[in-house]
Amino acid sequence: MKKMSKKEIKVGIYWQIDDELLCNKEVAEIKESTFEIFDDNGKCIQTVEYKKDNVSRISSTFGHDSIWEKFYTRKYKNADYATHPRGRVLYDLQNNRHIIFADKCVTQDNILKLVEAFEIGGSEYTVERDFHYMCDKCVADYEEDNGSIFDD
Repeated sequence: MKKMSKKEIKVGIYWQIDDELLCNKEVAEIKESTFEIFDDNGKCIQTVEYKKDNVSRISSTFGHDSIWEKFYTRKYKNADYATHPRGRVLYDLQNNRHIIFADKCVTQDNILKLVEAFEIGGSEYTVERDFHYMCDKCVADYEEDNGSIFDD
């Protein structure tokens, strides 16, 4: 039986602050029936049997709130993790492509910078919007037009 080679991809979270991108990435290795996520030191921090557990996406272990608190609170004193446009880069195992979740304020230039930063090749990605990734400005604009995002 031919052994499947592993595929390395990057997943993570990011913020757009003015023209700067703050990216926090993790490396994932996709194997025949599992994937593993590694920290900056190359230590495996998560193993998932995606075929057995019917997992269709690889996402970073990072949360915006905890990473903001750990790395960015001191530098951006008048903001919290939801103030600025943000998003997440994951990998769709079924379609073999990345999904970039992005606030609508994230510029097209910065989408292209994310493609480069996360080493996403060619057209192997889609950009999607999600209420979860809305900056304070987008939440205010939405609620002005539609009411609270938390209403049923």
